[in-house]
Amino acid sequence: MEAGKNLQKIVPKLNNLLWMVLPLLVVFFFYFFLLGKDCVFEINDQLDETLFTYVLNGKYLFSGVENYPEMLGGVPKGGMSVSACLFIPLYKFLPVFQAFMVQYIIVVATAYIGMYLCVKELTGSGIIGFLCGGMFMFLPYQPVYGLSVVGGPLLFYAFLCLYRQKHVIIDGLLILYFALGANLVLLGYVALGFVFLANIWMFERRKRNRLFLMGSLELLFAYIVVNFSLFSELLLGGGGYVSHREEMVITGNGDFWGCVKDIFLNSAQHAFSYHRKLILPILAVVIFYGFRWKGWKREMNAAGVRRAENAEQCRDMYIWLVMILGINVLTALFYGFCQSDIVVDFRNSVSGFFHYFSPQRVYWIYPTAWYVAAGLAAGLLWKDHDFLFPKRKAAGHIIVGALICAMLVPTAWDIRQNSIWILNKSQYKNNRSVGLMSWADYFAEDLMREIDAAIYEETGRTKEEYRVASLGMCPAVALEAGFYCIDGYSNNYSLEYKHEFRKIIEKELEKCPGMKAYFDDWGSRCYLFTEESQNYYYLAKDADFRYERLELDTGKMREMGCEYLFSAAEIEEGNAERMGLELFGVFETEGSYYGVWVYENNGEKDDRGN
Repeated sequence: MEAGKNLQKIVPKLNNLLWMVLPLLVVFFFYFFLLGKDCVFEINDQLDETLFTYVLNGKYLFSGVENYPEMLGGVPKGGMSVSACLFIPLYKFLPVFQAFMVQYIIVVATAYIGMYLCVKELTGSGIIGFLCGGMFMFLPYQPVYGLSVVGGPLLFYAFLCLYRQKHVIIDGLLILYFALGANLVLLGYVALGFVFLANIWMFERRKRNRLFLMGSLELLFAYIVVNFSLFSELLLGGGGYVSHREEMVITGNGDFWGCVKDIFLNSAQHAFSYHRKLILPILAVVIFYGFRWKGWKREMNAAGVRRAENAEQCRDMYIWLVMILGINVLTALFYGFCQSDIVVDFRNSVSGFFHYFSPQRVYWIYPTAWYVAAGLAAGLLWKDHDFLFPKRKAAGHIIVGALICAMLVPTAWDIRQNSIWILNKSQYKNNRSVGLMSWADYFAEDLMREIDAAIYEETGRTKEEYRVASLGMCPAVALEAGFYCIDGYSNNYSLEYKHEFRKIIEKELEKCPGMKAYFDDWGSRCYLFTEESQNYYYLAKDADFRYERLELDTGKMREMGCEYLFSAAEIEEGNAERMGLELFGVFETEGSYYGVWVYENNGEKDDRGN
């Protein structure tokens, strides 16, 4: 009896585990704070590109500037739209690394809080909400995309509460938070689509819910305001320049069912959910509890309020689970359809928004959908197992708890093994020698400061007065240090500029058909691609490599304002001389990842006589 009373006191506390976000954040960021700038992040599409949409928008916030001169010779403001405008002020008032870390903390905290609240609202169990939220927050998403991966559960929770007419003001604030933090073309359009369908369903069922409708309109209007330039371009046409995306050649996947299977089992780029081991347990719960449907109906009509309420809750959870599983199946089918030849051919035949918009990114809903489904499956097991153990409730609790652990633990282990947390743990435990590029390695801030100081000492000119280009290393390195670059990575810049830049690397592209297709058919990386290093831009200082057959149009580079070339490898002396490149200096430190050969660009002497 005493044990039962103690359990009754403990359960309410366990059922409110929102505060667990704090110790979980400490665990998540423990190695980040120990390592500082020696910590490891995903570089691709994050540190080399999306990060700088925040940096430049933050730098020119409220300035009225329409062209950012630091990149690609001056990229239009419209080509540097951010994934989450909510975080721009961070980059206005904080150094880049600190702003990025604050953004990361906010995103991770949102992941746990959103999933916890959503699962708890659906299942009534704070413990299951904690388990699902804890797994969800450790998924390997990229924080530069804001809430575009992790914000789904929070938005789901807000609209679920509006439907149930609970704490309306908080729901409105959460919807606004999502709209400011999640990109319209990544997850926002999916959210708007589901909200629209929900309103249609309620209208047909004559279930008037003005609060839900008001929340839907709030989400729509917030996105219109945040993405006003995009909507005006769609409705009125014209964006001030022709985007390089007009030349993109979209590729698909001819194997429809293979494509559907792969996305259903694995999700895809930037939205990895590691849900494969959850699928069979969820299906097993759906099938098993399908046979309980009639039993729930009988219990709902039987005497006993508590039993009837329990049966109704289980039935509602089951409906939600089947719906979400159905959404996951339809998402995979829609992805396969978008990758089919008929859709790809259509997109390649048109121009404008419908050419470069990627509807197949609907799979960004997968991390939300699969972990909410896992929470519902676990919630059903926990809430409706008494009928299996009517006389041995204690044994039933133990067995069902073990089943829930068996369902979630394999996935939790996969998340751990693929998380950024485990990489930084290895980085710390192995004294930063695991072979991964850290923030400090990648951006080489000490080397860039030395180069800046050397050029200033030699010429008396600041970084704003000349342009540079990078070879064998990402332009992001120079860009983060404040240099003005003629190259860069942007998913929306001028097509005219792409054609101009192509003249610099034309001879190199002709020597390498793979790189020619990469640049001509995509082109978002406007880099100095070469036949010798191709699209590898992480050349280390101890690499046994140098450029011997380089053919860049350095005269065109000079014409576009580029006076210095930062190369991560030596250019053979005769090769450099033929192109009019004069060695300015070699820069490296004992601990630096790169060695940087800085060349003054005097243009091709044999052709231009400069």
